[in-house]
Amino acid sequence: MEQLGKDLGLSLLPEMVFGGNFLRVQHEESGFELNFNVYDALSLVSKEVDQNIKVSAASAWSKSRTHHPRDALEVSYDWTFNTPYKGTLLPELLSTIDSPNNNNNKNNNNNNNSDVETKKLPEGEVGEKLQSLSITDEAKTSETSSEEKSPRKEKDTPVASGSEKKDTPGKIPPLFSKPIVIGSSTPIPIARLKAPDPILFNEDVLLFEDELADNGTSILSVRCRVMPEIIFILLRFWLRIDEVLIRVIDTRVYYEIGSDHMIREHTIKESPYSAIKAKFLHDLSSLTDPNVVIPHLPQGSSTLEKIMFPKPF
Repeated sequence: MEQLGKDLGLSLLPEMVFGGNFLRVQHEESGFELNFNVYDALSLVSKEVDQNIKVSAASAWSKSRTHHPRDALEVSYDWTFNTPYKGTLLPELLSTIDSPNNNNNKNNNNNNNSDVETKKLPEGEVGEKLQSLSITDEAKTSETSSEEKSPRKEKDTPVASGSEKKDTPGKIPPLFSKPIVIGSSTPIPIARLKAPDPILFNEDVLLFEDELADNGTSILSVRCRVMPEIIFILLRFWLRIDEVLIRVIDTRVYYEIGSDHMIREHTIKESPYSAIKAKFLHDLSSLTDPNVVIPHLPQGSSTLEKIMFPKPF
């Protein structure tokens, strides 16, 4: 764990880091892979403190935890472990094509567009749940299996970050060996997800969790649901800082078996803690349940993308 922190440039890691947990989806025909792992997620934690949160929390913390290492006056990184992580694309991303239809407001100050070097996870990490999905278009089925190896194929494979190069919208080469991310206005078809299809596989994988020194909670988890013709993934970062802030960053990935692309939606919602607390005065315990609180958060920034699978030459 100490080496992991050094590699990430973080003096402290979340209290619970499940370094052996990941979710991986592979498209066998194209060699495309989308995976979610804790190393790449934490590598995008800002090395700068969120000044707004620090000012709000510092006075409360200084009274009871003056010498705590996460005191906002002492930390040199985002102690809430806020991450704009949207998943890791392999092979490394070919390009990103922007779309003017995406809504990026001022609240979205983490665009997940920094290059990140992939490094092998240190051995001995806690967590043993490894979930892998293999997509086969011709059979229109999805298979699940548990493996005992790292999601990383090679130590020096770069993580797709969406900043390799910018292309003119619409100019997509007919053949390309790496995935392309295209700004899109096509939403995830919610009606399809609500259809009473049988669920073949459903798994919730925890990547990290921290109680922020008893001042709230910071959790990153990824859930996958597989139906006969659909794969749906939800990566959720949930942040609650008591008496300060509530924030949720959701990344939803939708795939229809047989398609040549995935739809990815990235949303950020947040609210002052007091505004949400006022809605639950009858039952303050509800504030700890993301599924109860999130519908009450105001709409924030939203980005829609289409991830095109590689089309080998």
